[in-house]
Amino acid sequence: MNEKTKQSQCAHALLVLDCSGSMNSHRTQTIQSVNSFLQVQKQSDVETKITNVFFNDTVDKHESKRVQNMPELSPDNYRCHGSTALFDAIGQTISSHQPESDELTMVVIMTDGMENASREYSLTVVRGLIEEKTKQGWLFTFLGADLSSSRDADDLGIKKENQKFFKKTDMKKIVDDVSHSFNTSKLTPRFLTADELCLLDENNRKIIVDTGSPISFSDVSSIRFLNDWYNRSNHPLLAMIQKYLSTQISGLIGMDILSQYDLSFIYDRALGRWIVNPWQANLLEGEPFSVEYYGGVPVVEALVDGKRGKFFLDTGATISFIRKGWINDQPYIGEAEDFFPTLGIFSTDLYRCQLKFANRVFSDSMGVMPGGLEVLIPDGIEGIIGLNVLKDTKINFGFKSNVFSLN
Repeated sequence: MNEKTKQSQCAHALLVLDCSGSMNSHRTQTIQSVNSFLQVQKQSDVETKITNVFFNDTVDKHESKRVQNMPELSPDNYRCHGSTALFDAIGQTISSHQPESDELTMVVIMTDGMENASREYSLTVVRGLIEEKTKQGWLFTFLGADLSSSRDADDLGIKKENQKFFKKTDMKKIVDDVSHSFNTSKLTPRFLTADELCLLDENNRKIIVDTGSPISFSDVSSIRFLNDWYNRSNHPLLAMIQKYLSTQISGLIGMDILSQYDLSFIYDRALGRWIVNPWQANLLEGEPFSVEYYGGVPVVEALVDGKRGKFFLDTGATISFIRKGWINDQPYIGEAEDFFPTLGIFSTDLYRCQLKFANRVFSDSMGVMPGGLEVLIPDGIEGIIGLNVLKDTKINFGFKSNVFSLN
């Protein structure tokens, strides 16, 4: 990694920390969790800034500092008392932050909910701010102390996949897992070859076709798909993807565009790449299957070694994954390395699994999701079906016609 590349990306974590009276009995664990987060950030190659925003019935936003200069939390600087001005804390944090041009902005809200003291910002205004900034590429994570705060996250409009609820006794472990997966080796190159990805080549501009992404983005102001042009701007995730790939990527086409088409995906072994073409859904070819959506991403039902569950169907994933609890006596294959844009590079243990999907049986490898990825995958979704399983098929995505089949 050259020095120019290293300096071209930075991250800013805005930690919105509830210090109202109801958090007092969990003060020690919150301090430990935040300090663990800071320690892992300090080990990252990414230039990272931290802003702490403490709130009870008032909001106290501290000066932003480089993570190396950020003091740890302690009982002296994290005291819990008073009411809960949750909306004011989030609204002031968003409105007062001006990100740098190449900055990835993350807002992490740690609370047990129960808004009861805001005076400046209403729920409607805060929800609008979150929606606006999400479209601009900001990442919002809601770490709720328990399920009772789920309504707060829903009301704020934070995506389900970015909500996590756990017992306060588990808080430190969850934050540790997310921190390590997100930051460790974040900028280490991941040398993928083009045939591992589903790529389009548009005038020497390589575009990822990714059913696992709800959004599309481009390094220029527009992106073309099947002779149609769409206005799409850059996104911080594109810079992160570039860090890991040996192939220069100019953009990504996600479900906001793909959902308007009926498409077939097939891997051409002679050419060594994926081919994406329009598909006539009325042909009704192949074995049909049903699709539902979570956060705009297709979800299918499948059996893994006889156990039924729901899985993301993700053409942006080169490896299929499953939750650790699903691994019992399956044969161990070895290790593989993969990356997730907001997690960084990680190693995973691979197991030989029998997967049944659309009345087809596949005997293929599945990786165990690391802790950080398990946190990001919503409850009720047991894993990801990726390109390694789909390479020997023709998969027909009739997104527009709501017809799906597997050849």
